[in-house]
Amino acid sequence: MSRSIIKKIRGKKFIRAWDHYDSPVLWVEFLWIADMQKMKKLFGFTYGGHCFVSRSQKTSFYINAASEKKATKLGAEYFSKPTFLKKYISQSLQAEQRLLNIVKNFNESKVRQWSNKQIRKYFNPFCDAFSTIMAYYRISRPEFYKKTILNADLAHKLRPLGKRRFHMHRTWMEAFEKAEPLFAEIAKRAGLTTMEIINCTQREVNTILDKSGIPVNLKERIKGFEFIYKENNFILNTLRLNANVLEPRKNITSVSGHNAFPGIVKGKVLFIAESLKKITLPMNDVPKRAVLVTNMTSPNMLSIMKKAVAFVTDEGGMLCHAAIVAREMKKPCIIGTKIATKVLKDGDLVEVDANRGVVRILKRS
Repeated sequence: MSRSIIKKIRGKKFIRAWDHYDSPVLWVEFLWIADMQKMKKLFGFTYGGHCFVSRSQKTSFYINAASEKKATKLGAEYFSKPTFLKKYISQSLQAEQRLLNIVKNFNESKVRQWSNKQIRKYFNPFCDAFSTIMAYYRISRPEFYKKTILNADLAHKLRPLGKRRFHMHRTWMEAFEKAEPLFAEIAKRAGLTTMEIINCTQREVNTILDKSGIPVNLKERIKGFEFIYKENNFILNTLRLNANVLEPRKNITSVSGHNAFPGIVKGKVLFIAESLKKITLPMNDVPKRAVLVTNMTSPNMLSIMKKAVAFVTDEGGMLCHAAIVAREMKKPCIIGTKIATKVLKDGDLVEVDANRGVVRILKRS
């Protein structure tokens, strides 16, 4: 990580918001396009100043503190208007359908027969459609609506926003997976691995399709990179520093967050990483009285959530997936702890007091 970024993180300009596993450069670029270009086009503002740091494809999002405040102010203005929410739901559904229509063409036998020109015909619209749905998804983040839900009446009216976020999450995860035959075919023609291709930028993939060569050492980039937002572009550096600048203290015995559904239970931590890849944990491996601990829950964790006795997340607001599912299942849930996944380990015996929003470690594994 560059010294300038470390200084800004320690100086609180950047705040570590969430971690996401199996998250390549191309996916990160889609978020940058969503924040800086699509949001401006769709909503009239840019959500800028952030950065990503990745080590072995585990990617941490460092939110820009000033941009977060701006998002809260704008979100309160937008989501307090019923007409905005209605328009948002309608247009996000259209954007979702566009992405689904594109990826339905990505079957292996069909892609193999395409020329490079035909591949580009689908690859670039895929990038555009994916980043568009991510713009709608990103504006449903908690910082955009947290002031609005302080009003109980408005909070109830915003429930459809949470449902939309849930469905968009499922769509973009499945869309990236369904695009794998396309990525794999591009990689094969270039003499690369699929992993190397998805760690290219969109421009670099087009350069490869033009047969203009491989632009960078992709194997090193896979090991680590930093992606820094700029006003009209981004900086993408290969990362060589292994130090984690925001590791929590090891002597922490409890974490706190926001109560999403009340209750007090005891159980053993089951850590699940939020990832672009599907959760593959067999159901018979979910221990009894498991407390699901994750950065943020996703639709493919539902089968595990049904067996868990409580949910604890680093991220989230009252309209997030974990909060919605907790209310439906009537299970204790604490969200927005920021550090639960760093402090709590698999097998730790914990008490989840969702009445007070506190998780206490009773016994380390």
